[in-house]
Amino acid sequence: MAAGRSEEETEKRLGAALMAGQPLISIDNVTGGLGGDALCIAIERSSVNMRILGLSQQARIEARGTSFFASGNNISIVGDVCRRVITTTLNPGIERPELREFQSNPVAKVMAARGDFIAAALTICRAYHAAGRPQPARRLASFEGWSDTVRSALIWLGKADPVLSMETATAQDPERLELQAMMGAWAEAIGDGTKCTLAELVKTADAKIPGSSELQYPDLFAALQVAGGRKQKADAASLANWFRKNCDRVQGNHCFKVNSTRGKGGSGWWLQKL
Repeated sequence: MAAGRSEEETEKRLGAALMAGQPLISIDNVTGGLGGDALCIAIERSSVNMRILGLSQQARIEARGTSFFASGNNISIVGDVCRRVITTTLNPGIERPELREFQSNPVAKVMAARGDFIAAALTICRAYHAAGRPQPARRLASFEGWSDTVRSALIWLGKADPVLSMETATAQDPERLELQAMMGAWAEAIGDGTKCTLAELVKTADAKIPGSSELQYPDLFAALQVAGGRKQKADAASLANWFRKNCDRVQGNHCFKVNSTRGKGGSGWWLQKL
């Protein structure tokens, strides 16, 4: 299946595929970001509730036997999906990879000896179990069974930890980069621990250097534009959802905090150093 143009469209397609009982679901040729709450739930949970298309009803679907794959050029893994996927990169190092020629057919080779490959994979896990499961990897939350059996067996064989690819995906997560930029700009313009309302924050971002038409805090202005939906000029209303979404979310050794008892002036926000 192709990814939808929005999270809602992708959710509909995922629901239809899960209801059909597909054991493998491949989201092909992803452009832009791969994320969304529906995908997170479908990957992690053994059973999920999906809305039936055309009806205001939900169906409960067993999804524990479904494996998800996605492919695309330079996919961005977005938000909480980062901790639910492992990634691999294929780079042939040529301008026209579709013209690349192989001396053999790798797909035909695997299909011809499919049983041998499956037996080999199961033997690896069995050998690790028979050895007493030595030095298990630190468990991955929500995927403990896979981490204890498949991941730990690979590390035991001297292979790279597949979970390390999550670090790369997390480092390139657009939502994380937005939060990082906002925290840096806030620290420069407002400082750690100093409270201000979102209206005051917008006013600070709009401030000009005395005697000049240049912005005093251009990084803060740019960060607010992104958080406010890339409007030409962000306002408190457009920023409220972004700050609520990122409240208490730790990045490095900082997080945003809010005190909603400030009265008519609006909620007071500040950057808390942990």
